[in-house]
Amino acid sequence: MPTPDVVFLPRTAIATFALSTSEIYTYAQTSNNHLVQVSGSISHAKYSSDDYSNIHTKGMTTPKRFTPLAAAFYHDKASNVDRRYVFYIDENNLLRDVYFESDKWYVGELSDQNCICAPYSKLAAIRLVNDGQYGFITVYYQTTGENGDIKEVSLNNGDWSLGQPDLNDPPLYGTSLSAVTAEPGILSKSTSTDTDKRLPVMFFQYDILGLGSSQDGKDYARWPIDDNSKSMSSHAGLAAVDDGTNLWAFYTSDDNQVQRIRIDKDGKMTQPTAVALDMKPMPASPLEAAFVTDTNDDYIVLFYLLHYAARDGKPTRTDIYATALSKKLTADADTWSASNQVLLTG
Repeated sequence: MPTPDVVFLPRTAIATFALSTSEIYTYAQTSNNHLVQVSGSISHAKYSSDDYSNIHTKGMTTPKRFTPLAAAFYHDKASNVDRRYVFYIDENNLLRDVYFESDKWYVGELSDQNCICAPYSKLAAIRLVNDGQYGFITVYYQTTGENGDIKEVSLNNGDWSLGQPDLNDPPLYGTSLSAVTAEPGILSKSTSTDTDKRLPVMFFQYDILGLGSSQDGKDYARWPIDDNSKSMSSHAGLAAVDDGTNLWAFYTSDDNQVQRIRIDKDGKMTQPTAVALDMKPMPASPLEAAFVTDTNDDYIVLFYLLHYAARDGKPTRTDIYATALSKKLTADADTWSASNQVLLTG
């Protein structure tokens, strides 16, 4: 396990995805503005970080300080190549990408689309796979439009292209973003049965601070939180994962507690339940989640920021912590156990 000698930027963004219980990748920004990858795994229902490395390659443009981040896995079936993509914003607020392939980082071509993000924009990315097992990636970002427009750009067969119409219902300026695949219960009325045309479902916060989701810029959903004491905080951290039948969304409420909701295959929402974390995240902490399963259990790993306390107990910096939630495959969809929190690089 690595020693905690990597210093993250206070209030760093976090991005993560999981391929298996032994391949969980998390990305963040260090105090010198570099991007770092932390690889981790789950064993005995507990997350552990295995290694970390700097993301750097010739020609890579420096991320802006406090850049938002998103990440996704991509498999090019035609060339049988695997890539791990990381998305960030440069000092001119241009959306950029780098990817890891065959033990090396490369600069991607996303910047050619000239996607200019709002200075306050967050990012989200989602991997899609069609019936033919061809892969896609969709990335979401917010523009400076008067309505807080959210746009998408997609990678298809190795080429980037701009996506569907703006989401302008309107969202909150600087809303957190999280995306999942379109599954029963969160399909919009216009969702196609053709997996080449099926669009992701993106979750966001409305300007009136409620939880919303959209399929295609035409059909919107508002997910009512009935208990005001569990309502979303302004600029809440937001993360969503799904298993094909249930979607679990996590957000921070007004008291900085992480809350969990579930949306089932019939579109029924289970009201918020507080997640039993050892400590609440720092105020305004980002919140990210990765879902993975094995032959016996489902796991959701939550990532968030806390003050790192040295051996003398004094907080010396901000660091990333992880809590693994687990449940048996046969257990109720709302029955999750929480592990002790783990320092990502310690």
